Amino acid sequence: MGVTTTNNKPINPRGNDQSPKGYNRASLFSGKALDFDGVNDVITMPTALTSSLSTTSVTFVTNVKTDFATWSGTRDDAFSFAERGMILAFNGGNIYYYYRHQSSGWRNLQVPNADFKPQEWNQMVTTIDLNADTWKAYINGVEVASSGTYSDTAIAYDANALTIGGEGSARSFDGQIAGFKIFNTALTAAQVADLYNNPEKVVPTGVDNTALKLWLPMMEGAGTTAYDGSGNGNHGTISGATYVNGIGAPVAQSAVMDWNKLYDFDGSDLANVSTYLDTTGTKTYKVHFNTHDVTRADQQIFQFWNNTDALGMSGTINFLGTNSGVLGIRGYGSGVSFDNTSWSGLTDNTFYELEFTIDWDAESITSATLNGVASDGSVSARLDTTNNGLYLGARVGTFHLVGIINYFEVVGEDKWTNASGFKSQSGSYDMTISGSPTQILAPQGLTTGRDITGVNLFENVRKQGALNLDGNSWAEVHDNASLDFGTGSFTLEAWVKVENINTGAGINAIFGLGGNATAGNTAYIETNAFLNTVFRYNTGVSVGPTLTRGDWAHIVGVFDGTNTKIYSNGVLEDTDAATAVDISNSEVKLIGRDSAVTRYYKDQIAQPRIYNRALTAEEVQRSYDSNKNIYTNS
Repeated sequence: MGVTTTNNKPINPRGNDQSPKGYNRASLFSGKALDFDGVNDVITMPTALTSSLSTTSVTFVTNVKTDFATWSGTRDDAFSFAERGMILAFNGGNIYYYYRHQSSGWRNLQVPNADFKPQEWNQMVTTIDLNADTWKAYINGVEVASSGTYSDTAIAYDANALTIGGEGSARSFDGQIAGFKIFNTALTAAQVADLYNNPEKVVPTGVDNTALKLWLPMMEGAGTTAYDGSGNGNHGTISGATYVNGIGAPVAQSAVMDWNKLYDFDGSDLANVSTYLDTTGTKTYKVHFNTHDVTRADQQIFQFWNNTDALGMSGTINFLGTNSGVLGIRGYGSGVSFDNTSWSGLTDNTFYELEFTIDWDAESITSATLNGVASDGSVSARLDTTNNGLYLGARVGTFHLVGIINYFEVVGEDKWTNASGFKSQSGSYDMTISGSPTQILAPQGLTTGRDITGVNLFENVRKQGALNLDGNSWAEVHDNASLDFGTGSFTLEAWVKVENINTGAGINAIFGLGGNATAGNTAYIETNAFLNTVFRYNTGVSVGPTLTRGDWAHIVGVFDGTNTKIYSNGVLEDTDAATAVDISNSEVKLIGRDSAVTRYYKDQIAQPRIYNRALTAEEVQRSYDSNKNIYTNS
């Protein structure tokens, strides 16, 4: 929570603007976690993961919250390779990391109990570098234990799979886990701290992206698969564990995660736009897709369709069930046999890019390649006109794909991407998704060959330094005396991406001084259902102009001892008389919600600031001018 004066010195909530002071740090409550019941809940990882791990230099990262306050008896394993490898265990009153070395013996590193906070979130990290003979443990970014490794030369992983939440069904963990990662390198202390202090980071600064071998955010929210976001495809199988919401820092934000969720069509889903009818001239198309089952018959990837004449043009996997592992581009013609150009050798869960050019006037395909490889065949498009648009993942309501379509592109004209919910790049032809496709975590664009979305989906949020909230996430700043202003003046300020979602209330709270926004002993800046910005304090309710959904706006609410004022983008918009009330309270200060469960903010919030005085109009304008290039690009 930082603020700046006209002479570039911090104005802290304590009122001291003579020298920098530590800011009030917020805890982020965002996303989801898996809850393990302490009986038999577990995530089982594929054995391929085990064989990919370094035996000499490795880091394990997990966020852990125990349901138990003490662990004096039965052993609980947060994760384990069964009889060999690495284990994190709460065992007989102590916390241990264990690893099995090449001589079939066990080593252990005890983690001081005093550094672990039971029933709260703890980021736990262990790094081991047998080349340097070091083994370390960290909690919440701080080293808490270390040991030499007795000149061992290798970790002996068990041939059995890694399990999270217990050792198989034994030694079951009772609590919550999220954000599990394994790196094939021993992170430095600075890199461990980097992950803790910047929970949106997938890989810390200075670490090669290929070192990340596993990343389970555990934020899917449903289903029995914990998807690997590292791009290595090491997805885990969930048995028994259930999802919970609103986990605390340090975790990656779920709304950031949503940027990297793709719809996975299950054989009954599709996306379509009936108004896309532009099938004239010569156009080049690209579609990026996979299938989960190459043996399944008649899986339509895309379809141009004329509903009246039952004519069309499509790309289909395993056409008529006689071409397992074959992709064919096919024209549908009245009274004419099917023509096709095809490629064989498709495999399950492999992404392919099909590129093809159609001369619609001549009703012919002039070129077609799959991952750059041409086919010898040719096909007439046989589609003079289209009156029913473009379908992805099915032909009208039949021939459904079991797999993922990452994007469909009309080169140089328009593009539909899965990550956007198949909204068109031009904004003219947004698709409608039918069915109930599962949303899965896609690779993060961290390394060449693993990026299926074409962009690092964290980059936009990271550049702006914003909280990206999903309507079930928020941040808290613990109350202290410096944030109790009594009946005095104060200011609330933030940059926000304008949004208002009806979740049972017309108010979406941006941030404020804690408690219920409509109560008299607090203050909030908000949006309402009309996309007006609002500053609310006791009897004063100042309302700003109607803003445009999705635009960034600089919002400032001021109480000067007599009036409430609201500024939007540097301009004073409304002033209202207000009766001063004592707002010294013990409530935590909330960013992205108030204490009601219906007033969550669902979009980005940046630079929330609290001042212990009323900013002047000149200071508000200066603050807006100093940051508008970041958020408005103007």
